[in-house]
Formats: sequence, structure tokens, C-alpha cells
Amino acid sequence: KGVVEKTVAVLQYAKDNLIDKFLDPCLSIVHTLLYATKLLLNDEGAAEDFSLLYQHNQGFVDILSSCFLQLCQNNDVFVAENSARCVLLITELYQNSHKVCVQQSSLQSITEALLTYTPYQELNISKRCLLNALSIILANNSREFVYNVGHDIDLIQAITNIAENESKSSNPDLEVKSLALNNLNMINTLRISYENKQ
Repeated sequence: KGVVEKTVAVLQYAKDNLIDKFLDPCLSIVHTLLYATKLLLNDEGAAEDFSLLYQHNQGFVDILSSCFLQLCQNNDVFVAENSARCVLLITELYQNSHKVCVQQSSLQSITEALLTYTPYQELNISKRCLLNALSIILANNSREFVYNVGHDIDLIQAITNIAENESKSSNPDLEVKSLALNNLNMINTLRISYENKQ
């Protein structure tokens, strides 16, 4: 638990005070801890270890909006990508993180990150992770819960732009295109369902 608390404190401090040299090492620690938790999730013989690590790593959810989602927009492409990887793992492991992600400030961070151009655009790692995270949230929650997602015009436009850009590309990232289209379909279905219920 002490490692998580210290990492959270250093990561938040580094982000708030623009001390970039601490960001990547801290994000690597976070990713390692979260990935270890994910591996233990499917290991029946490690239920006790999983429970302990799961509880300790809960602290990362607390800075999901104030830190991880904002770092997805970082000018350092590796910081942005590692942060997006952490966001995906958090949404996979912690249902309570979904409530954080559908808040307006979080959706704005996600939108801006999806619009961010990087010199390594062909890798699309950040976009892939964030679109996957959105898919998880949309697929595992009620239409009322994801109301903000379905009515966020800027987010929908950002996802639409990704799908259109990949369609026009001479070397499209088919996974990113598929994720974008899937998100748009789910958003549209949930929005229609919600409106029909009113």
C-alpha cells in the first residue's frame, strides 16, 4: 500500500509542478502494479494476492481525472501513451472508475487527448487505449449512467474525426477505425434508447 500512496503523491506532484522527468518512471510503476493485478484476476490460486493488490491499487482511481486523463494530453508522446495504458487498465479493473470517466471534466480530457496529434501518429497507442476504455464503459453501464457520453458533441465529433481520418488514410489503423465506429454505434444506440424511454 505504501508504494501506491507514494507513487500517487509523486505522480500528482510531478504533474502539477511540470516536473516531467518523474512522470514516465511513475507511470511505469503504476502500469506494472495494475497489470500484475489484471494477471492475478484470472489466477484461481492467487485470490488472496489479487484481493490485496486490488485494494491497494484502488488509490489510482482517486487520481484518474486529475492526473491520468490529463496526462493523456502530455506533449511527451511516451508519457501520454503510458498514461492512456493506465487509464485502460483502471477501467478494466475498477467499475467505480467509470463514474469518474463520465464526468464532464473527464470527458473533456478524453476528447482533447483523442484530438492530440503526435509525431508517432501511426502507432495510435493512446487513441487505441482510450477508445477501448470508452467501449468498456459504454458496454457495462446503463443508458442513464452514460448520458453525458451520448450527449457530448465534442467527444462524438472527435471519435467521428478519427473514424473518417482512418478511412481516408493510405495506411489506416484498422483496429482504431473499428474501435471508433464501434463507439459511435454504441453511443447512438444508447442515446436512441434513452430518448425513447423519456
